[in-house]
Amino acid sequence: MAELFDKDTDTIGLHIKNIYHDGELAEAATTEEYSVVQLEGKRKVRRKLKHYNLDMIISVGYRINSKRGRQFRVWATQRLKDYLVNIHRPVRHRSISMWR
Repeated sequence: MAELFDKDTDTIGLHIKNIYHDGELAEAATTEEYSVVQLEGKRKVRRKLKHYNLDMIISVGYRINSKRGRQFRVWATQRLKDYLVNIHRPVRHRSISMWR
């Protein structure tokens, strides 16, 4: 997420902490710990990393203050508007044709 929104990991972590604190999302429903093996120097190190689901990415995206955050909000809002307009279009056509 830090790379996605062009912010440091501390900033992302603070937003995640606040999202949980505000009760916007539940940690158990939005995170999963994975064991990842990575090469550090010449040795392999196994670390547990938290991965967040799409709900968390969207919530952070609407809180973050960066150029990439603004681009994300514009993109996400447009996708939602497109979806809502398109999902209701067939319903309107059906109701109009019923009265013809």
